Amino acid sequence: MAEALPVDLHLSVDKLTGWEPEPTVVVLKTSEDWVLVHRLDDGFFTDGYVAMRRSLIHSLGTTRHDAFRKRVMQEEKRWPQVIRAPAIDLKNTAAVLRSIQQRRQFAIVLRETVSEWHSIHCRIEQITDTDATLLGFDGAGKWQRRPLRVDLDEITRVVFGSRYLKVYEKYA
Repeated sequence: MAEALPVDLHLSVDKLTGWEPEPTVVVLKTSEDWVLVHRLDDGFFTDGYVAMRRSLIHSLGTTRHDAFRKRVMQEEKRWPQVIRAPAIDLKNTAAVLRSIQQRRQFAIVLRETVSEWHSIHCRIEQITDTDATLLGFDGAGKWQRRPLRVDLDEITRVVFGSRYLKVYEKYA
């Protein structure tokens, strides 16, 4: 990871779904089907992680601006934190969700196709070999009455560890 650079992430569903593309990221770990990235908010500060299906990635690009960001983070002694990967198992969707559940972190679970996307801000309740049970909350921190069961094959991205989610972990 010492040679890692911040990269601009372009996803295959961005233009089709209207979902905003991921910010600049640093790729931390990969498996055959999944990629774990550390998000860089405003290019210099970390803001959580995203585990995503490899098939979702259209391209990765890097610029001289990204190399500059790395140099600044190294000078500011933040680079070791940026490239430190949390213990997330990328073997399959169930493993990703179990890893986040074990960390007792809230998540945003995304299901994206070429025609639509859905997200649920949630606590991961249960995971089987075929589906996950997610207890969602709304923007006011109010929990849904009933958990939602989601097919693991439909999950494309899982966001966790962001400042946004940490606020909900504290107050929801």
